[in-house]
Amino acid sequence: MLGLLRRDPAVRAMPKWLVVAPLTATALEGARSLLVAIGLRSGSAWPAGGYGDLLLLSLTVWLPVALFLALGGVRQRCSHFDTVLPTPASRLWIAHLIAMILSAWAVLLSAAAVPVLRERWVVRLVAGAPVPEVTSLWVVLAAGAGVVLACALLQAWRTPLYRIPYSRGYAVWTLCVLAAMLAAVMALTVVHPLWLFVPMLASLVIALPGVRSLPGGFTLVPRTAQLRRRQAASPDDAPLASREHRAGRWFRDWTVFLILSRGIAPGQLWRVPVTLWLGMPVCFGWGVLLSGVLLGDAQVWIGIILLTPYILFAFLLAPLTQLSLLDPLPIPRRKLFAHIVLPPLVVLTAGYAAGRLGPIVWGGGRELPASPGFKLVFLAVILAFFLATTILLRTYRVSIRHGVRLGVFYGLLAVLLALSFVEFASAIAGWFDPRAAVERINDVAGQIGDFLPGGQLALWLICLLVLTGGYELTLGQFRRIEVPLPRTEKEA
Repeated sequence: MLGLLRRDPAVRAMPKWLVVAPLTATALEGARSLLVAIGLRSGSAWPAGGYGDLLLLSLTVWLPVALFLALGGVRQRCSHFDTVLPTPASRLWIAHLIAMILSAWAVLLSAAAVPVLRERWVVRLVAGAPVPEVTSLWVVLAAGAGVVLACALLQAWRTPLYRIPYSRGYAVWTLCVLAAMLAAVMALTVVHPLWLFVPMLASLVIALPGVRSLPGGFTLVPRTAQLRRRQAASPDDAPLASREHRAGRWFRDWTVFLILSRGIAPGQLWRVPVTLWLGMPVCFGWGVLLSGVLLGDAQVWIGIILLTPYILFAFLLAPLTQLSLLDPLPIPRRKLFAHIVLPPLVVLTAGYAAGRLGPIVWGGGRELPASPGFKLVFLAVILAFFLATTILLRTYRVSIRHGVRLGVFYGLLAVLLALSFVEFASAIAGWFDPRAAVERINDVAGQIGDFLPGGQLALWLICLLVLTGGYELTLGQFRRIEVPLPRTEKEA
């Protein structure tokens, strides 16, 4: 059994997630601490220990685990070497389930260590620093119980196969399971501790029938009629080329976007269109969060907006890996660049607009107060994203190795993340007052608007022109790149 656990794909993928999990938890815990600091200084305190604080703490410890269970290569139940050995499928299935649970627990502990260490270090280093209440023990115990049930539910999909094939149904199932487990973690935190045994018993009820129904050996190829259905959907008298021609330009643009969004970033183990399934929802949700509608505070953006270039840049590498498929085609590079950069920006802006207009449409006309300085700071962070993108694109040369390109990408990602960490630490230590900064930025934006003939509308137009100039400069660098050849699995 120990040999099976050591060879399990989930265990082999765990080391890098022990690095990713604390980084993700640190960003969320920094946002949580910053909200407490802003609330204590403004008087409208973010409820430390309340449901909002519980949600953020639960996200801090659960989101890294959810990302591991979704993207950590847990769909493969055994190695290729184990499939040729005379090992029963039930033994391999149980070993993989145990490996999933142990690996997820390790990721959970590495993420849960962040709020505990932050509380101890901040209190010791900065006397009187605003620190949220730490109730991480029960949250970690609840998340540990939720991990067991989540692993059992995810492995209940297509149990006879040695590897769960990717499909839209499985992606939706994974998202539903992980979202439901987050709600369960929050619920288990506020109930009697004996309720922690309920998810574990439920996982046994789910896992036992699947183990008993397993054949002697795993099936390597799913027995489906997908090929026949695909052939039936594409009859000979209506070839794909003619359908594309009838659909026109919109269909071709959508096809280009889909091809780019299906890029797999180096090191990504779950072959899923990350840009479409993860990047766009994250960008939209981040825009809603920047609007302040979720917290009822229009000035909350000052504490989290520096994470925006990090979020946008993190999803940039996946579509760039698809350029080798489209660059030889007669598609202008301006269009390729627009399909890579503009969708997340448009979705982010749509999320912000939805958050600002939501209270007016559904809240009986209660509009959040305007923040004139938001446009200036938003312009600065988008220009920072363009600058990081330009630096990364300069590494797309035949003479530059792939490892150097990855090093530059992760280095820029670390720099963008460090910008938000500096703001979080300064606010927690009392060296930076977010509310005072918002007032000063709003005053500057108001003075500029009073000076311009068109007021704030003219300031918006100037910001748009500057943003367009940054976009064009980055596009000029994109036009000069040398697209690398696609890498094989051994090279990757």
